[in-house]
Amino acid sequence: GLYVSTGLGQKQFLKLNEGDAAMHQSNLFHGVRILPVDTNKPESTNRWSWIIWYKDSVDCREDFSHEWFMDCANEGDAVCQYLHSTKDLPGKDQTQETKRILTLTQAAAVGGVGEAAVKMA
Repeated sequence: GLYVSTGLGQKQFLKLNEGDAAMHQSNLFHGVRILPVDTNKPESTNRWSWIIWYKDSVDCREDFSHEWFMDCANEGDAVCQYLHSTKDLPGKDQTQETKRILTLTQAAAVGGVGEAAVKMA
């Protein structure tokens, strides 16, 4: 089933029925766990995903993804800091980018984002 990660890193499964859909923001840590198959119901193994990305732009030609997590990262949200560290900022030289990425990743690790802590190790 579909699960989201809670603030403590635990998995919280969503109760979805056939035909249900879920929509979330890009900063939600989530995943899918395929449960054991009931051999009497082979159709229970079907999984469908339809992913639609929305972009706040008139023509979608320029990549503004570096702006997606900037505000919440600047407000101290650890998940946003980690996600913002994965986006390239246009017009920055390599030294500035490296410093920015390390600063954000370290802040995210201190804030409890496990992936950031692993990158810093």
